[in-house]
Amino acid sequence: MTPPFNYPASKAKLIEDWVDDIWADFPTSVIEDSSFNIELWHTPQDEIILTEIKPPSCTQLSLQLSLQFGTSLFGDNLALAKDGSEPKTTPWSMWKNGEVKNYTLIVLITTINPGNVSEILDYDYVKHLEDKEKILVRHCKQPSDVLRDADITAAGVMLLQIWVVGQTPQDCINKEIEIRSKIYKKKEDYEYPPTWASK
Repeated sequence: MTPPFNYPASKAKLIEDWVDDIWADFPTSVIEDSSFNIELWHTPQDEIILTEIKPPSCTQLSLQLSLQFGTSLFGDNLALAKDGSEPKTTPWSMWKNGEVKNYTLIVLITTINPGNVSEILDYDYVKHLEDKEKILVRHCKQPSDVLRDADITAAGVMLLQIWVVGQTPQDCINKEIEIRSKIYKKKEDYEYPPTWASK
């Protein structure tokens, strides 16, 4: 979920200092006039663990930031590439200042079951989400696709990505739980952490 509901903006400087330390190891020519998506883990002991750096910033992130803050990561990237112009306002600065308009969550619908995708997911419900609730859905697999045992990884197979928007983190949590409970025709094994509960 972004912005994170379990990491306070008051700790933003901890991440800023950590990022500065990472960038210090990169040649200026590599990071100059570029933007990156950095993914990390934060532990209760305030340890920060780098998981991934994506150059350039990804499309999914751009959409999320647009829904949350009304900003355009695409536009910012184009201006940066054109003449080095940096945005005056960024999602990061808005988050630090408490200017969050919405929370967003990408619901990842996966399966560990082989078979016809149309027999795994309820596509009438998917259509309802798209047409009636106007929720954005990315179809990674089509209903006519057939999954074989060889297609199934430890993490399963990605079938759909669903963008949920809420005014609070709890709105997103409630909708994610609702979607996951209705979208599968076949039972899938998944477990929620203690902080992830509907109310």
